[in-house]
Amino acid sequence: MTRVDSEGRILLPEGIRERLDMTPGIEVAVREEGRKVVIEPETSPDEILERMEQMIKQMSPSQKDGTPPGEEANLTAHKHKDAIQRRAENHSDK
Repeated sequence: MTRVDSEGRILLPEGIRERLDMTPGIEVAVREEGRKVVIEPETSPDEILERMEQMIKQMSPSQKDGTPPGEEANLTAHKHKDAIQRRAENHSDK
Protein backbone atom coordinates (compact mmCIF):
# COMPACT_ATOMS: atom_id res chain seq x y z
CA MET A 1 0.00 0.00 0.00
CA THR A 2 1.32 3.44 -0.93
CA ARG A 3 1.11 6.25 1.64
CA VAL A 4 0.94 10.02 1.35
CA ASP A 5 3.89 11.60 3.21
CA SER A 6 3.75 14.72 5.38
CA GLU A 7 4.37 16.94 2.33
CA GLY A 8 1.62 15.33 0.23
CA ARG A 9 3.94 13.24 -1.93
CA ILE A 10 3.03 9.80 -3.22
CA LEU A 11 5.49 7.26 -4.60
CA LEU A 12 3.93 5.56 -7.61
CA PRO A 13 4.73 1.83 -7.77
CA GLU A 14 7.51 0.99 -10.21
CA GLY A 15 5.35 -1.34 -12.32
CA ILE A 16 2.75 1.37 -12.90
CA ARG A 17 5.43 3.93 -13.80
CA GLU A 18 6.97 1.51 -16.30
CA ARG A 19 3.65 0.52 -17.92
CA LEU A 20 2.66 4.18 -18.33
CA ASP A 21 6.13 5.38 -19.43
CA MET A 22 6.26 7.81 -16.51
CA THR A 23 9.94 8.73 -16.39
CA PRO A 24 11.62 11.11 -13.91
CA GLY A 25 10.82 14.73 -14.67
CA ILE A 26 7.66 14.02 -16.64
CA GLU A 27 4.90 16.56 -16.02
CA VAL A 28 1.60 15.15 -14.80
CA ALA A 29 -1.92 16.50 -14.44
CA VAL A 30 -3.58 15.72 -11.11
CA ARG A 31 -7.34 16.05 -10.83
CA GLU A 32 -10.18 14.89 -8.66
CA GLU A 33 -12.96 12.69 -10.01
CA GLY A 34 -15.55 12.12 -7.33
CA ARG A 35 -13.59 10.62 -4.45
CA LYS A 36 -10.70 9.51 -6.68
CA VAL A 37 -7.43 11.20 -7.60
CA VAL A 38 -6.44 10.81 -11.27
CA ILE A 39 -2.82 11.33 -12.36
CA GLU A 40 -2.07 11.55 -16.09
CA PRO A 41 1.00 12.49 -18.13
CA GLU A 42 0.53 16.17 -19.05
CA THR A 43 2.56 16.31 -22.24
CA SER A 44 2.74 13.93 -25.17
CA PRO A 45 6.20 12.67 -26.23
CA ASP A 46 5.82 14.52 -29.55
CA GLU A 47 5.25 17.84 -27.74
CA ILE A 48 8.28 17.20 -25.54
CA LEU A 49 10.42 16.43 -28.61
CA GLU A 50 9.28 19.63 -30.29
CA ARG A 51 10.23 21.67 -27.20
CA MET A 52 13.60 19.90 -26.99
CA GLU A 53 14.35 20.71 -30.64
CA GLN A 54 13.60 24.38 -29.98
CA MET A 55 15.81 24.39 -26.87
CA ILE A 56 18.70 22.80 -28.78
CA LYS A 57 18.41 25.38 -31.56
CA GLN A 58 18.39 28.21 -29.00
CA MET A 59 21.45 26.82 -27.22
CA SER A 60 23.45 26.37 -30.42
CA PRO A 61 25.98 29.01 -31.45
CA SER A 62 25.31 30.68 -34.77
CA GLN A 63 26.63 28.48 -37.53
CA LYS A 64 29.05 30.23 -39.87
CA ASP A 65 30.51 27.09 -41.39
CA GLY A 66 27.25 25.79 -42.86
CA THR A 67 26.64 23.04 -40.31
CA PRO A 68 22.98 22.66 -39.34
CA PRO A 69 21.76 24.45 -36.20
CA GLY A 70 21.97 22.22 -33.16
CA GLU A 71 25.08 20.42 -34.41
CA GLU A 72 27.24 21.79 -31.61
CA ALA A 73 24.48 22.04 -28.99
CA ASN A 74 24.91 20.85 -25.46
CA LEU A 75 25.50 17.08 -25.48
CA THR A 76 23.21 16.60 -22.48
CA ALA A 77 20.30 18.17 -24.35
CA HIS A 78 20.84 15.74 -27.23
CA LYS A 79 20.93 12.79 -24.83
CA HIS A 80 17.61 13.89 -23.27
CA LYS A 81 16.08 14.36 -26.70
CA ASP A 82 17.22 10.86 -27.73
CA ALA A 83 15.75 9.33 -24.57
CA ILE A 84 12.43 11.05 -25.18
CA GLN A 85 12.49 9.95 -28.83
CA ARG A 86 12.95 6.33 -27.71
CA ARG A 87 10.04 6.78 -25.28
CA ALA A 88 7.86 8.15 -28.08
CA GLU A 89 8.77 5.23 -30.35
CA ASN A 90 8.06 2.69 -27.58
CA HIS A 91 4.76 4.43 -26.82
CA SER A 92 3.66 4.31 -30.48
CA ASP A 93 4.45 0.57 -30.65
CA LYS A 94 1.84 -0.18 -27.98
